[in-house]
Amino acid sequence: MNITIVGGGFGGVKAALELSKDANNNITLISDKEDFQYYPALYGTATGHSHLQSWVPLGKIFASKLNVDVVIDNITRVDPTTKSLNGASDTVYKYDRLILSLGSITTYFGIKGLDEFSYGIKSYEEIKELKHHLYSAIVENREVEKEYVIIGGGPTGVELASAMREYTACHMSK
Repeated sequence: MNITIVGGGFGGVKAALELSKDANNNITLISDKEDFQYYPALYGTATGHSHLQSWVPLGKIFASKLNVDVVIDNITRVDPTTKSLNGASDTVYKYDRLILSLGSITTYFGIKGLDEFSYGIKSYEEIKELKHHLYSAIVENREVEKEYVIIGGGPTGVELASAMREYTACHMSK
């Protein structure tokens, strides 16, 4: 069966790994990014650790899966009538079964000012902004007594809170 998965996040990667166990499945995983972003480790990247703990190349994940083809492209059109997808690369992808696993973005739930005065950590760009802000405030300007509020008590928020404490304590002693 020709299965196409759009999205290289948790859902898309897990689906491809599970479906690849059946040698009768031919899987095309289409992602707009070359890397799988491991969100539970993003707190470390935001607080000074290497980005390599948070990003894993999709090609590496599927290197041993002979029935999985990883394609980097942006899907611009889905046509369920012809069971085809159009990519920004002008490639047309045919499928028998389609899985759309498109992920998430940082949302502010309509709270005014939150987008202007806060930092997300769901993309490389957001992490760079937070990392720069922390470095500038704590290391360059020695503003270690600031208060930071972390919104989100899931694994990433809890880990970020712990990492922030460690990061500020480390730079207070310098």
